[in-house]
Amino acid sequence: MKKLIVILAGLIVVGVAAVVIWRFIPWRTDNVDPYVKVEEKNIEKEKENEVKEVPPLLTEQDALDIARKAWGKPLPEGPLEVKLDPKTEKYVVTVKAIWPKGTRGADYHAQITIDAKTGKVLKMRSS
Repeated sequence: MKKLIVILAGLIVVGVAAVVIWRFIPWRTDNVDPYVKVEEKNIEKEKENEVKEVPPLLTEQDALDIARKAWGKPLPEGPLEVKLDPKTEKYVVTVKAIWPKGTRGADYHAQITIDAKTGKVLKMRSS
């Protein structure tokens, strides 16, 4: 039992010595504190996540005016709905359809998609 303890203690001492020597060899190129690397990476991520100047988006009223102009004639009657999709940065102007009970039909009379940055009409659909 004593031989086993002596052998294990010797292995531990040799292992610790090897780690210490390997860590501080001057010719190693990666002899840098690993925590500094992590901090540098975090700083780079913070720079990427900084708020960049974003061009102003159109307002809902601007989108509605563009939709009326693009339609070319008065929009069909019905409740208007203007939604901005923040992911795609597009406005969708919808003229909802109102049908009597029991009647089948489309959900909208007209639907116009507008780029919120440029104001360009991307798509026009009607039922």
